[in-house]
Amino acid sequence: MKRYTAKIVVIINLLLLWSLPIIAQETVSIYAHVGWKPSLDIQLTLFAENRPDVDVSVSYFIAEEYNEKLVLAAAGGAMPDIFMLDSPDVGRWFSSGHLASLDRLIDQEVLANVVPAALNMGTVDGRLVALPVQLPAYTIWYYNADLFYEAGAELPQTWDDLYELGRVFRQVNSEGVQTRYALGLYTGGGWEGGWRSWQYLWQNRTDAFLDDLSRADLNTTKVRESLRHLQQLTQDSIATGDYFGRFLNGDVAMIVEGVWTLDFLISQENFELGVMAAPPIPTDGVAAVQGSGWMIGLNQGASPMAADVLRSIYTAEFDANRAVQIPPPTFQSNVEDYVSNARAIGTGPVVERALNYLNHIHPFPAHSQTVRIVQTLGDMFTRVFQGNDINQVIEDATTQLNNLISE
Repeated sequence: MKRYTAKIVVIINLLLLWSLPIIAQETVSIYAHVGWKPSLDIQLTLFAENRPDVDVSVSYFIAEEYNEKLVLAAAGGAMPDIFMLDSPDVGRWFSSGHLASLDRLIDQEVLANVVPAALNMGTVDGRLVALPVQLPAYTIWYYNADLFYEAGAELPQTWDDLYELGRVFRQVNSEGVQTRYALGLYTGGGWEGGWRSWQYLWQNRTDAFLDDLSRADLNTTKVRESLRHLQQLTQDSIATGDYFGRFLNGDVAMIVEGVWTLDFLISQENFELGVMAAPPIPTDGVAAVQGSGWMIGLNQGASPMAADVLRSIYTAEFDANRAVQIPPPTFQSNVEDYVSNARAIGTGPVVERALNYLNHIHPFPAHSQTVRIVQTLGDMFTRVFQGNDINQVIEDATTQLNNLISE
């Protein structure tokens, strides 16, 4: 009898187990840059503790292959639910229908703590379609404070001041070779040259395009003036393209270089580093530098659960002690690390001036051909630096840019 009773109990238990609801896991896929793996893993571990019903699958890729993997996924109809992207590509992925609006996903209290320039990088036609996971990267005007002190020179406020400083800092050796320059700037072409040099137009209160990006707008007096200024700087040997090592050795007084060099430059013990506003000094809030950085977005066809995952990994607590608050603390960017390292060295004023550039950052245009547009501008600036005829350079670049815009 006991044997039968035991069998009945086992059967009843099995029936009870079968009657329990089966929790089906929903899978949410993510593509991410491998540099964010440590922080993203932490966020997803916290999410999993609260939502065991969701299986989050993350594919990490190195920078060199990331864009290719994303393009292949789109071509194969297998786009991830959540994906990271570089800000210059926001327009392309939005225009192809792969970025959902995030305007109602993140609470305004959270977004209010995000650097506006970073939010602008993911905004298209007034709609937020990608969230920043790092501070924008941008170029800064650095100077050797010791050289300025020794020469009794003032920081330049205008382009004419730059020409005068070319005379002040110029040195030539016994063989007639120039050994010191006033300014160092990037003179290469392509993508690097485009996003570094575009700012020189903005500084002169002009741009390469009409406001609505409907066509190139290079054939103007302001643009010609800007390009002639850049050409004169290099042709008259006021500026050199071979500058970083020279700056460290005291053979270049000022350089236009990225914020990512901030902590390294501050750590140099052979000279005092300074950060200056970009001449001509903006007086009307005109953006003076290009900003870019990594973003994270939600696929247009993603499930509501994917939206919950993105909201969870993005809306972490803010650290009120941070000089610049970016979401979330574990999503630390390279730029934020540079700033933190520089601040630890104890040169607060220099860091604050470097961060002030965030107030003058201009996002990339939201266009499907943004990358090629920037590359074309970079090649245009290189031809200017090389001494080519300004009118011909403008004519050629206008044709190329308008062809890209119409694609």
